[in-house]
Parts: sequence; structure tokens; C-alpha cells
Amino acid sequence: MAKGKNRPPSRIRYEQTHPVIAIRVDTETAERLKDLAREYGKSLATLIKENLDMQEGEYTEAWSKGYDEGQRDHQIWYWCAVCGKRMNMTPNGNDHKALIDYMKEHRWGHQACHSG
Repeated sequence: MAKGKNRPPSRIRYEQTHPVIAIRVDTETAERLKDLAREYGKSLATLIKENLDMQEGEYTEAWSKGYDEGQRDHQIWYWCAVCGKRMNMTPNGNDHKALIDYMKEHRWGHQACHSG
């Protein structure tokens, strides 16, 4: 609707909470979208929302899987001297800094550096 026309308050609120998103696609994609919407009896907006939800779910799942694998394969940990449970080291945390200091104090280094 043109901005100059009188619009009921309900229409103004609707337009504020439901902005128009315009995209350009090739004719083949446009036809596929229309066919899909017709086949499932859904609006294009509903198809887009459902696909967005699915994509976000897949992204979150993939991110979590990668995070878990990275944590499993690369996290530094040690056993608690008191209770014996596993403690995960926090990068740049106090325990990490203590480890760095310990290794430096005890002259840990590359094998090539010690043999050369």
C-alpha cells in the first residue's frame, strides 16, 4: 500500500511485524517453489520458515558434533589430586598458565632443541 493512503492501525501493526522480503530467482526456481507450495498446500512464507527451521537445526547439530569431536580429540585435561575426577584445562586459565610455567621451569621443549 502507498504510504499516503489512510490505513487502519491493525494494518500498520501487521506491516510492522510482517515485513516484505523480495527476492529474484530464475523462472525455473520460481516454478519449483510455486509447485512445491501448491503440492503441499502451503504458502511460500511457510515453506521458507520451515526450511529456515530445518537449516538452523542442521547447523546447530553439525556445530555441536564438531565441537564435541574437537573437545574429545584436543582438550587438555588432568586428574584431580583430591577426588580423582577428570578436570578439563581452560585455555589461558590459571591451570593452563601453571602448566606453561611448570614446563618452562623444567625445561620442556622440542626434541630437536634439546639434541642440538
